[in-house]
Amino acid sequence: MPSVIEAIPRLRLLSCSEETLELPEHDAAAAGEAGMETARLDLGSVASVPVATKEAAAAAELCNQLVSLLAASFDRMGGHADVAGLDAASFVRLLEDETRLQVKDETAVFQAALKWCAQPGRLARVTERVLPLVRFPLVNVYRLLFAPTDEQKASSEQLKGLMRSSATVKELVQEALDLQMRKRSTATPLKRHAVHCHTEPVAVKRHQPRAGCRDTIREFNLADAALMP
Repeated sequence: MPSVIEAIPRLRLLSCSEETLELPEHDAAAAGEAGMETARLDLGSVASVPVATKEAAAAAELCNQLVSLLAASFDRMGGHADVAGLDAASFVRLLEDETRLQVKDETAVFQAALKWCAQPGRLARVTERVLPLVRFPLVNVYRLLFAPTDEQKASSEQLKGLMRSSATVKELVQEALDLQMRKRSTATPLKRHAVHCHTEPVAVKRHQPRAGCRDTIREFNLADAALMP
């Protein structure tokens, strides 16, 4: 499977035109030298520009097929194995594959998303159009933010950093907390957010588990929270 993961960004690069791979100066500064290629491929992969050649179209189609294979193997791989190198379009396709992405625990998807966001060169304006596909209400975000275990501290700090850099991520986390504390009904439609590769804001059933997932909304109350170590 590592060979599939490595092949996806290479094929995506072949499907992008030179024009879409040109990085604006402000994005280049934000990405830094170490993250330049990641930022270029992310923005190139989600650019709304028609594929220029038959070869590029074939590369894009093969890339999408490999992402589908990766989605079907996600749970067997332990969830978050080496997806950080995927381009933005491929990661979006992975997360929104309702048919093939069957996981037992949304936390695995959440950790994969954190690992993906931590890749050098991953711009905030890119990540905030991917994270709406993560089902935060099914993850124990309260503990992660306010009472993390030693193993969770790095993830906790990363999530707080994402919230500081993006109003969208902050909204997603607040939505999860409101649902988990029963301040918001599951019958209330969830906010639609902009997602890469879609021309309109996308409706995501973040309060519902994926196919094969055992998770439900991680409900708690403040009295329970006070008992956390």
